[in-house]
Amino acid sequence: MEYYKAKKGALVYPGTENRNQSRKYSGYSSHEAKHLSNEECSLISIGVENDVKVRQKLIYDNISNWSQLHKIA
Repeated sequence: MEYYKAKKGALVYPGTENRNQSRKYSGYSSHEAKHLSNEECSLISIGVENDVKVRQKLIYDNISNWSQLHKIA
């Protein structure tokens, strides 16, 4: 997020269920870590499916829903 100067970002991982958790971002240095910034980082967990087309649709739907809920500026 710092490299691209992004206001919002998400990490996407396979999981046992579809979940989205968002938190305020804190910097890497110990000085910055004491203060939360306006940036937001989300963790998106997407349930694993055997069917590739179903899996691709789940990924698309989850990212699309996240971007609509968390408007990217």
